Amino acid sequence: MVLPGRIGQLRWLVRLGLAGFTAGSIGAWFLFGARFPLAYLDKGLEIALIALLAVELWRADGGPAGVARRARRLIEVLADTVLARTAR
Repeated sequence: MVLPGRIGQLRWLVRLGLAGFTAGSIGAWFLFGARFPLAYLDKGLEIALIALLAVELWRADGGPAGVARRARRLIEVLADTVLARTAR
């Protein structure tokens, strides 16, 4: 999250990855997890983490529309790179 330059432009992707991993962890716990008191506290903290990541994603990247634009731009760059390499 603190990398500078061009790599730092992918922070939105890191935020989405963290939120997705955390949501998957919560889902797996509902399906398979042990039900003990500390687990409920952990799930509450994970929900708070997802909420904070959503707020940061909204403020720093312009919400869902901004993330969609960045994702489309990333896909275009990757596609251009692949096409340029295969054209050689």
